[in-house]
Amino acid sequence: MMNDKSWHSVRRVLAIRLDNLGDVLVTTPAIHAMKESLPSAELTLLAGPVGAQVARLNPDIDDVIVYQAPWMDPWHKLPQDSQREQEMIATIREKRFDAAIIFTSFRQSPLPAAYLCYLADIPLRAAASIDGPGSLLTTRHKHPERMMHEVERGLDLVAAIGFTTDNRALVLQVPAEARKQIDASYLSKAGRKSPVSVGRGTSRVQYAGAHVSMGDVCRGDRSARSGDRGNSTSHRSRR
Repeated sequence: MMNDKSWHSVRRVLAIRLDNLGDVLVTTPAIHAMKESLPSAELTLLAGPVGAQVARLNPDIDDVIVYQAPWMDPWHKLPQDSQREQEMIATIREKRFDAAIIFTSFRQSPLPAAYLCYLADIPLRAAASIDGPGSLLTTRHKHPERMMHEVERGLDLVAAIGFTTDNRALVLQVPAEARKQIDASYLSKAGRKSPVSVGRGTSRVQYAGAHVSMGDVCRGDRSARSGDRGNSTSHRSRR
């Protein structure tokens, strides 16, 4: 795939991951590669309401736009309302992004999000796609024809346009104030201190068999604890 040099001069970049919390989390190494390769660029994530929660705990992300996309609505809960999409297109256009990178799982098509970016006048648009994108993508990538972990898929996509990193760790940074507010008795009630468990398709984290909303962690809710690592404020988990 062509490595377009214009990607290395961008200053405002939109990363898109519209599914669940765990999906956003496994995309963080690729987002880190983007930030490491473009240290002066402003990086915004377009995410669904659930995924946006973990995005706010990522120091590589400068801003988050929350969007409930109709193509990410498997239970058909969203009412048909084209004005909602038109308003999101206007919001994205106002940000004047230079480029957008669309992350999806192997089951999803990036083309609806690519069309959103096309209508919002983002000049550079990259994604991995097995479907013919026409003019919707300016950079179309094809993953190798083998099974790939979601972390690897994300890194493979950004590497195709020249964004790389040696750090493949997941990124999750909990504010120190939130740690102070969380009641230490939570883990003691669970009977033991357990590492965090986050599934790709989930909106909750698990501690020793009990579940906690990531929103509680963001708010420093006293019913949850974000981990037990002393005064550390960063959690990086390796594959």
